[in-house]
Amino acid sequence: MDAVVVVAATDAATREAAARWAAALGAVAEPAVSVAEARRHWAEAAAVVVDAPMARALVEAEVARRPHVVLVDPAVGDHDEVWRTAVRLGAALVCRPDADAQREVLELLGAALEGRAEACVLAVVGAVGGAGASTVAAGVALASAQRSWRTVLCDLDPCGGLDLVLGAEAEDGARWDTLDLGGGRLPAGALVDVLPHHRDVAFLTRSRDGAAAEPEARTVVSAARRAADLVVLDVPRHPTALSVLGAAELTLVVVPESVHGIAAARHLLTAVRASAGTVVAVGRGLPGGLGRGALSDHLPVPVVARTAHRRAVSRSIASGRGPARSRSLDALAVTVLGLLGMGPR
Repeated sequence: MDAVVVVAATDAATREAAARWAAALGAVAEPAVSVAEARRHWAEAAAVVVDAPMARALVEAEVARRPHVVLVDPAVGDHDEVWRTAVRLGAALVCRPDADAQREVLELLGAALEGRAEACVLAVVGAVGGAGASTVAAGVALASAQRSWRTVLCDLDPCGGLDLVLGAEAEDGARWDTLDLGGGRLPAGALVDVLPHHRDVAFLTRSRDGAAAEPEARTVVSAARRAADLVVLDVPRHPTALSVLGAAELTLVVVPESVHGIAAARHLLTAVRASAGTVVAVGRGLPGGLGRGALSDHLPVPVVARTAHRRAVSRSIASGRGPARSRSLDALAVTVLGLLGMGPR
């Protein structure tokens, strides 16, 4: 759904300017042409553009002060009343409806729109290579999107490959090596718009022939969490990548149910817990492995779920079709989304 700027104005020039500003941010200008309409949207709107007559009427109606208000007045500076009205409403900017004000308005409105809902961030790390972390990350992301949560899936491995796990290699969109991160702050809406999508999941990975440079993870994660409800990070085990775990509300360590898997997980958890907040483990069943319940006695973090070994899932991924439906993977995703407070919408 597009972001919305409420435009409480009867003045045509103000409505035209607000529509222009909203379009520049990839948002929609929602008109409110009466005091009753403006009051109805006043408290919950992410941002409001209001003209001087409507602003005076709202003051008379005794609406509460609120942040992210732009007051537009063609005669700004010619009288003091507009400034008193601005203070009463909480307007952070008073300007004319012309191009000279655009930069300041876009900065104010952009911050309001992008910051109105910060996503949960889930990080997934494999205790060893081949633990199935990418499959778990993809499974949770697909389950999240199926529940109508806006979901972004980021592959932080410089060698890429998460698009292959999804079965979405052919989807069009920007990859790490083609994503323009110039200018520091990346607009949230622009990020989601340029990424490839698969089954309603926006995902970011590396092109097969792309240069294997270190991803600018923090910039992208910051933008993604302003544009989505859930950001899932598929995180490799090397120390530089693990530093991003501080941005995650929850970190999953995927541990094969084997002696080697447990030993590797214990070693990895020392580094993970130094960077991450809440850390839990999920078990990965193996043919001839130690079996269900083997991890709980040997790991210093809770084991919250388990995914069984399913040949059908591996065959489906290997053939480029993405993860096949698996009852245990579905149950794991439901458990993880429950931990994040993301039940069905």
